[in-house]
Amino acid sequence: MPVAGKYRLIGGPIKAASFAAAVHDAVTRLDRQLQVAATAPPAEVDTWPLASEENVAWLLRKGQGLLRLQLQAVGLPLGSAFPLREEPSCGRFSVGDMQPDRELLETAINRDPALVRALHDACALARQIPAARADAHFANAWANAANDVQRTALLDYHRALADSMRCEIVLCMGPDGLCLTLNGERIRAAVV
Repeated sequence: MPVAGKYRLIGGPIKAASFAAAVHDAVTRLDRQLQVAATAPPAEVDTWPLASEENVAWLLRKGQGLLRLQLQAVGLPLGSAFPLREEPSCGRFSVGDMQPDRELLETAINRDPALVRALHDACALARQIPAARADAHFANAWANAANDVQRTALLDYHRALADSMRCEIVLCMGPDGLCLTLNGERIRAAVV
């Protein structure tokens, strides 16, 4: 219950002057923090592109440039052809067993974190494409459904489709550059 000149807080009654001083100190601290935040450089924002063949191609292009640098660094020809397989459990890439320079290639690829990240990002985005296509078809069908019975049937179908969706990715470096095959469809590195 308020008393003249005092406020009751959880810790007990305090005088108005003490309360005003505490508020002033809190506002001053907040103002200092905001000034520091305003002068600090902005944090780098890492955005994730939409799942599309074009965006996968651009990520492949980035990986292709880094991969070529690594091939040059270890003295392998740029036209070398070899398949790559991502090992998700350890975050590394392996080269096909029949490749003569397999160990050299794997070392060259996996020692560059930027290259591994670029290849992983291309594969990860490609894995999202089948679901994005299915979601787009579902959204169109849902919008065109005439009633709730059709919408329920569409929802059941979409759930079953999502549970059974397959995503096979083959990543390959060849004379034409880096290429990713998603469920049999080729996606080549983008050309500038």
